[in-house]
Amino acid sequence: MGRLGHLAATIIIALVCQQAQAQFTAWLTANAACSTCTPAPAFGAMSIRLCKESTTGGGCGPVSSYIQWTPCCGSTVVSWSPWGAWSECTAACGACGRQTRSRVCAAANGCPGTCAGNSNDTSATPCDATTGTNMYSTCVFPMPSCCGSYKRNLSLTSKKYVCM
Repeated sequence: MGRLGHLAATIIIALVCQQAQAQFTAWLTANAACSTCTPAPAFGAMSIRLCKESTTGGGCGPVSSYIQWTPCCGSTVVSWSPWGAWSECTAACGACGRQTRSRVCAAANGCPGTCAGNSNDTSATPCDATTGTNMYSTCVFPMPSCCGSYKRNLSLTSKKYVCM
């Protein structure tokens, strides 16, 4: 086949490959170095996709939609979120309940990371089911009204028993 034959074949193939509407190809990963976080180059991973133009010459959109950038993890900066609110007291009676709160380990760029410390915290002081303080309603035996080293005392101001 001569030069004219190759040119005709190329034109026919080009026309067959064009579609009524422009479409993107699948993403092609330019560098897969960031599939794991260690070791990872500092620049990140780039993927590209091509545009199959329409028969009328329409494109697929702005150039920014042809490139996808994923930052590499490298040395990820992680930190704890602020502590959440305390939970309700777990006590059904007395002042032997506890309250808990939690926080989330947040990493930059969605990369995995590990924070030092615990994600959950439990109150050091027992709480009361009705007030969230050390005031309490007396428990029925065998449940203790005061826990640990706390002792039951009558508050002269509130005229109620307190655990102190």
